Amino acid sequence: MLTKPSDNAMWAPLLEKAWAKVKGTFSGGEGGFMTTGLRALTGVPVESFSLGRISNIESLWAQLLEAD
Repeated sequence: MLTKPSDNAMWAPLLEKAWAKVKGTFSGGEGGFMTTGLRALTGVPVESFSLGRISNIESLWAQLLEAD
C-alpha cells in the first residue's frame, strides 16, 4: 500500500515506511489489527471490544472507566 502525500504532507508515507521496517516488509503490515499499530506507536496497552456486546451505556461507561 503506497499513499500519496497531499499538501506537501510527508508524515503519512514516513509512518508507512517506518511500520514496514518494524514488520520487515510492506506486506507484513497488511490485514493487521488497529490495536497492534496503536500499541507500537504509543507503547501503552491497548484493548478493543465489540460495541455489539455492550448491552447498555452504563456497561460501556464502566469499561471505559476501568480502562482509564
